[in-house]
Amino acid sequence: MLMRQIASLLALLRSTTPFFPRLHITMITDDRSTNGIWRSGMLRLAMFATLATIGIGSTSTFAQETPVIQGNFVGTLGPLHVKLHIAVAPDGTLGGTLDSSDQGAMGIPCADIRQDGRTLSFSVPSVHGTWKGSIENQGATLSGAWTQGTSMPLTFHRDTIVPASKPTSVDGIWLGTLQARSQALRIQITVTSDSAGQEYCSLDSLDQGAFGLACSKVEYSGKQFSFVALAVRGRWTGELSGDNNALNGTWTHDVPLPLNFARQEKRWSPPPVTYNPAMAPVDAASMQRVLSRDLEPALKSGALAPETSAGITIGIVRHGVRRVFAYGTAKSDSIYEIGSITKTFTGLVLAQMVAQRLVELNEPVRALLPAGVVARPQGSEISLLDLITQHSGLPPLPDNLAPSKPGNPYADYHAADLYRFLSSRGVAKEGNPPFLYSNLGVGLLGQALANRAAMTYANLVA
Repeated sequence: MLMRQIASLLALLRSTTPFFPRLHITMITDDRSTNGIWRSGMLRLAMFATLATIGIGSTSTFAQETPVIQGNFVGTLGPLHVKLHIAVAPDGTLGGTLDSSDQGAMGIPCADIRQDGRTLSFSVPSVHGTWKGSIENQGATLSGAWTQGTSMPLTFHRDTIVPASKPTSVDGIWLGTLQARSQALRIQITVTSDSAGQEYCSLDSLDQGAFGLACSKVEYSGKQFSFVALAVRGRWTGELSGDNNALNGTWTHDVPLPLNFARQEKRWSPPPVTYNPAMAPVDAASMQRVLSRDLEPALKSGALAPETSAGITIGIVRHGVRRVFAYGTAKSDSIYEIGSITKTFTGLVLAQMVAQRLVELNEPVRALLPAGVVARPQGSEISLLDLITQHSGLPPLPDNLAPSKPGNPYADYHAADLYRFLSSRGVAKEGNPPFLYSNLGVGLLGQALANRAAMTYANLVA
C-alpha cells in the first residue's frame, strides 16, 4: 500500500512544473489507510498524478451480439457534468478515465472495468466510487448508478459530435511553445467543429505528459479565437492569421504569457505508459534511499531540475516512525497550499465545539448566522451534521462566485457574498439529500462555527 501511494506521487512529477504553478503536495501515510479526502483539492491531486495514465482493468467477456464499449460518454450526476472515456487495448482489456469538468478534474483513472454481456461496471479508486449498469441502445446508452456511500442514478450517453461538412478555418492541429519561467513547454491543441457550428478543442502539454485536457467556452468569431482550459485554470485568447496557418495570442494563468500556435499536419500522441517491476516493501527509515534513486533523473534534468524552481515534500508515518523528505527547491518545513484538507480541520473544530457543548450536531446552521441573513424554512432545514457529512443538498459552489484570479478563486469571496447567496437560496433541506461533495457546504460550516465562537476561522482553528 505504501509503495503504491509513493508511486502515485512519483507519477505526479510528470506534471509538477510551472505550467501548473500552484500545485503542491504533502503526503502522510500509515499502514492502515491512505485514502484521505477527495474531490476539490485531493481530487485535483489524483487528476494531475495520472493525467497521462489510462487505468487498465481486467479482461472483459463480450457476447457476440453485444457491441464492444469504447469511446466517449457523457452523463450528469446531480449538478455535475461527467464524461467517461473507455479504450480497448490490443489484448482486449478495457481501460478508461473519468472527467468532472465542473470541478476542473480531468483524467481520473478508472479500474476494474468489466463488460459481461450487456452488464458494465468500473471503479474509481481515488474517490472510492463505483458504477454499475447495463448497455442499451446498441451501446449508445449506459444506464446505471454511481455508488459512493450512497447510490445515485448516473446514465451515460455516447458523446457523438456530428462533424461539420466543411471544417472551419480554425479547425485542425496546432502546436506552440509556452515560455514558463526558464522552461519551454510545448502546447498542442486540437480544434474541431460540429454541424451546428460549435467549436470544440482539447489541449496537450507534451513535455509534461498531460494529454486530452478538455477545453470549455470555445469561441470563434471572425478571426478571433479563445478557449478556457479549466483543468489548469488557464485561458487562451488570440487571432487567426490571414493565411489561416497561425494562431497568435496570449495564455493567461495568473499572469499573461505570449503563446502562438502553428498549424500541424499530424498530432503528437501520448507515449506508452511503462512501469518498473514491483519491489519489496521498505520501512519509513529506508524510504529516502528509494526516493532519492527514483527522483535522480527528475532532479538532474526533469521536473525538479534547478531551473524549474519546482520542489516536492513527502511525509511518511509508519509503525510510529516519522520521516519527511524534501527534494528540489522544497524544504522539510516548506508551507504548502493544502486545499480541501482544510475540511478535516473544520470537522475537528466541529467535534471539539460539540464536546465543549458550544454547538449541537443537529443544530440548524441558520442559528449560527447573523440575524436576518436567511429566513427559517417551513419544513426541515440544513444542520451542522448535514454540512460536515456532505448531505446538505447544497451545490458544490455558490452561483455568485466569480473569481477575478482563477489561480486563487476564493480570494475575493467574502462572508457577505456567502450570506447573499444564502438569502436567495435559503437553508431548507428537501427530503433526504444524497451525498454531494460541496465546497460551499463545508465553507459555510466553517464560517458558522467562527460566528458562534466570536472569532475568525483562522483563530478558531489555531
